[in-house]
Amino acid sequence: MILHYLKVAVRSQMRFKMQNLIAIFGLTVSLFCFSICLYCSRFIFSTDSCFRNKDRIMEVGMNKENGWSYHQDS
Repeated sequence: MILHYLKVAVRSQMRFKMQNLIAIFGLTVSLFCFSICLYCSRFIFSTDSCFRNKDRIMEVGMNKENGWSYHQDS
């Protein structure tokens, strides 16, 4: 029975060659994009690793009198 399944799989691979090439190309592009995103996220998370007290770094922001942040467009 397994031999039959393998035979059917090989025949369908041979019948739909272009569809299989497109699928393989899509997988390679997605793996490439994933590796780029993984590299960028590792770079972003390792930015402060050169500081000795990196766990004590905090972000200071200023707020207006009405509570809005200066980062937002008003």
